[in-house]
This record gives sequence, C-alpha cells and structure tokens, in this order.
Amino acid sequence: MKKISVLIFLLFFSSLTLSDDLFDTFNIQIPDRNLSTVAPSKPKVDRLVTKTSEEILRDRCAPENISTRKSEFTNLFKLKNYKDANKTLQSLYNECSTYIYEGKYKNVKQAELYYWFIADLTISSYKVADTNFCLALGLYETAERNIPFEEVKESNAFKAVIYNIELCKKKRESQISTNFVVERCSSINSGFITSKAWNSENAEYCVDLYTGNNGQDISDKEGNKYTKEDYPYLKLLIKENGKIENRKLFFTSGIFSEESYCFTGNLDNVEFLTVGGTDNNMLLRIKSYFSFCWPGSASLVTDSVYRIDLKKGLVPVNELTIALH
Repeated sequence: MKKISVLIFLLFFSSLTLSDDLFDTFNIQIPDRNLSTVAPSKPKVDRLVTKTSEEILRDRCAPENISTRKSEFTNLFKLKNYKDANKTLQSLYNECSTYIYEGKYKNVKQAELYYWFIADLTISSYKVADTNFCLALGLYETAERNIPFEEVKESNAFKAVIYNIELCKKKRESQISTNFVVERCSSINSGFITSKAWNSENAEYCVDLYTGNNGQDISDKEGNKYTKEDYPYLKLLIKENGKIENRKLFFTSGIFSEESYCFTGNLDNVEFLTVGGTDNNMLLRIKSYFSFCWPGSASLVTDSVYRIDLKKGLVPVNELTIALH
C-alpha cells in the first residue's frame, strides 16, 4: 500500500520561499561599443533594477497571476484532466500559500474566496486519490480555532470543503480496506489486544502501545536526556510452544520515528488501538491526539496504519497526521 506520511503541523501552512540562489542578480556594466575609428567615449554603465527573491515571489503570487493560474486549473478540471489540474493547484499552493493565506483574515469576502481555493484543492486531491493531503488540509482549515470569521461557516465555500472532507474519508477507508478490531488477549495478558487472524495453534501474538513519556520529569535520569524508550513503541508478547517472549518494536520511519512526539489522548468515541490483517501481514491502526513529548502548545491528530515487522519494527502503511494548531 502507498506509504503516506502526512504531517501538518502548522508547518502544513508555512511560507515556501524559493532559494535565493535562483534569483541572485548582479549589477552588470554594459559598455557602449563604438565601432568607428574615432576614439571611443567613456563607457556608459547601465544598472539593472534588482529585486529580492521575496519581491519576485510576491509578484508571481499577485492576485491577477493567481487568478490566471486558477483559470488554468478550472479549464483542466472541466476537461476531467484531474492529474494536471491538481498539479497546477498544488504548485500554486506550494508557491503562494503565504500570500493566499493572508487574504483569509482580511474580511469575510476574502475569507470565502480563500475557502473556495481550499475547496478546489481538496476536491482535486480527492480526484487523484491523494486522500491524506485532502484530509490534512481540509480538517486543519475547518478546525474551530482556524476559522477567521463566524459568518464563513454558513458560506457555500466552507460547506464545500466539509463535503469534500467526507468524500476523502470514505475513499481513504476504501484504500485501507482492512477490518480493524479489538480482541482482548485473555490467554496471556488482558491488558493487551490481539487478532484471531494472527494466531495459530503454535503461536499467539498480543500487543499494546507505549504512548511515550508525555513530558514527564527526567531530572533523575542519567545525563537528563531522553532515550529511545522515552518515545512511543509497540509492546509485543509472543506465546510460542508454551513460552512467552517480550519484545519492543520501534517505528522504522514516519513521524513517530523522529523521537519527538508522544501520544496524548484518545479521540472521542474512537478506539485508540485496533488490529487487523493476517498472520503474514499483521496490521495496527492508531487513532490519537499527539504532540511534542516535552511541554508545548502544538496539537496534532493521527489516524495511521502500520505493519508489524517482527524483525524491523513498525512500518508505515498509511500515515495520516493533521495539525490542529
């Protein structure tokens, strides 16, 4: 399955500036070449008008240029060329997100235009099956604290984003296409969960997830430093031929392999940890709030699927992360 690691972290909406190296310009002296036999006059010096990379980017993201590129998107979308339509809008968003975002907070009318842009971006992402981007963007923009004006919630633009989010949720579930369950591991440890599809007569596997230290005091630790085991990992019990083995499996890649984040709380009316798959493809699904393990204000949500590799650890299969603030 496609590995997707969508982390929004307000970083989802930070300004993307082009490298200054691309726009370094120099004052160029251009002599007035006199081809006659008369002694040449003193060369004239023309100085080119230079702009900073920020000024060039602002010009490229001026409202009239954004409108032109939006028109290109609309034409492609009408032709059902969703791939190029999405690429056009993604390029515009990546390049001009800061300037587009500025309009969101000017007034209600500008905010509605902004949400139409988000609606276009989410529906085109849905059409090309980039459901994680659709959800990460849409859910961030419709989170209560990120709505600039109360009146915006009644606009057709805002409602279009909400509609697109629901489309992307359904499509993502079809992409995952696995039934996840919670079955207590009563034969080994009822605090762990298992899946009957994992187990055989000779082997049984049970799991639980350590959520991380969540900002606990580490002043009594040697060197006062976090270690790998301060961050989330899977606790695995293997019962084989009557013997029980304890293992710790760490995240091999993705956001939770960065040794920065801890799980902070369950989502409302949602199971934190569920399991699925088969004995040859053991899967784990995590739905939770998370943030930096040390005290901070960042708040994020994850709904992610991992494959349990007994040798390597937790391998991302479909990793969705959403920045709330």
